[in-house]
Amino acid sequence: WASTNGGATWTEETTPSQPVWFGGWFVNASDGWAVGAAGTIVATTSGGTTWTAQTSGSTQQLSAIDCVSTTQCWVVGAAGAILTTANGGTTWTAQTSGTTQLLNEVSCVSATQCWADGAAGVILVTANGGTTWTAETSGTTQELYGVSCVSTTQCWAAGGAGVILVTGNGGTTWTAQTSGTTDALYAIQCFSATACWAGGNAGVIVATANGTTWAAQTSGTTYDIWGFECLSALNCYAVGSNGTGAAGYLRETTNVGSTW
Repeated sequence: WASTNGGATWTEETTPSQPVWFGGWFVNASDGWAVGAAGTIVATTSGGTTWTAQTSGSTQQLSAIDCVSTTQCWVVGAAGAILTTANGGTTWTAQTSGTTQLLNEVSCVSATQCWADGAAGVILVTANGGTTWTAETSGTTQELYGVSCVSTTQCWAAGGAGVILVTGNGGTTWTAQTSGTTDALYAIQCFSATACWAGGNAGVIVATANGTTWAAQTSGTTYDIWGFECLSALNCYAVGSNGTGAAGYLRETTNVGSTW
């Protein structure tokens, strides 16, 4: 689905196949990718007017994608799958993650520096574009569903049982923060080092305005929240479903989450 008027209206788009979609990424208004079940990757250079299938070389569930340019992207997925492209997806190459755990999310701050996280508290980092990935000590065995990095040193991760972790040294150490919820947090996005939102089970949203303390916000829904997109420290969108995928929804805030 796409909107060109800030979400006032949405139009369904047609892709070459219809798998379960798990992640997507746009680097501008025209160039984007979506990833999903059975190694599916599709791309658009027309803002979604047309989508083209790309060959991933994988049959694994692909959970998430992050791109730092129109040519450079990383994808993560089941069984520790990590794929990368340096030509916009004309070719995708597998990288060695060093884990067989499900990877749920990836966050890249440059063409060399990325983090990925997933099941059993796994956090991986690369400082050389994925030539090598190294495990970091998260301090939790909870499944981590989201990671969001705002610099080469500052990242947050969120996951099961309300877990939120932060690093200020590139992942050398990760420290738990108090989220104020025991609900699973399926998504997290930080617009800056002081403005972050996390959301998850039954519509729970927590936010921080200082990078340290988190407070609950009223989402206005009991649907699970699976993703955020923040355009500024004031304006964010949250997307989710009723848990079965049979119904979806979108919430927006233009006042830092005071209302959604």
